[in-house]
Amino acid sequence: MSGKRLKEAVLGKEIASNFYDPERVENVLKEIGLKNYSPEWALDRISQTVLPPFGIALEALEECAKLAKKYQLPFIVHTAATSMTKIGEISWLGDLLIAGHCNHPSFDMKEGMELIKRLKEKGAIIDISTLDILDSPEREKELAFFFAILEAGLADVVSTNYGGGNHSPILKVLELATDQKVVTLTQAISLITRNPSRAIPRLAPGRGAVVQGAIADVIIVHRSKISQVEDIIIEGILLRLRGQEQRQLN
Repeated sequence: MSGKRLKEAVLGKEIASNFYDPERVENVLKEIGLKNYSPEWALDRISQTVLPPFGIALEALEECAKLAKKYQLPFIVHTAATSMTKIGEISWLGDLLIAGHCNHPSFDMKEGMELIKRLKEKGAIIDISTLDILDSPEREKELAFFFAILEAGLADVVSTNYGGGNHSPILKVLELATDQKVVTLTQAISLITRNPSRAIPRLAPGRGAVVQGAIADVIIVHRSKISQVEDIIIEGILLRLRGQEQRQLN
């Protein structure tokens, strides 16, 4: 965390070479136990380490956006304070742009909501992630941001962002959202079934909705506790039925 604090003191959350302020950097150096080093030293080390790969990453986003447009394929992009300016620049992609985890903790709620609204106006798909919200030390703040996006009707998709496996289960977070009447159960279900399948059509073709001719991939949850999965059906095969053995559906 000390390294992150120093990086942001030198370049800011959005990584800008003109953000540098020697007094601010000097204060952070003292706070993290590096008072014997100068602000100029920090500027040199941080800039040489961060700016070259960051510049390459921004160029890659631009290149990927052009390829997504050329081949008409969705482009999922890391959405955070560091990438927000570039994402705004490539929002011409419209619904081919999937702005991943728009509730990223690097945003404060105001700037995050403003970015989401701008992207939504351009037709981008807005994804919000459960991250580790339920176990986060900033739980209340992060839940408030997540719920604000849902309540405003701005979210298209809910995901986990995986996070090395340390993520809050989607159904548990949406259970909390429905219990608090942030969204209806119907809206919650769409965010994790139909909407993702439409956003990335080739990922799971023939799935996402219970309609005639679709592949029968279904989970059945408890009516009043949706995080409790009762049954799982994959391509018409019942894999779990309250502890009973697997069997083929007729």
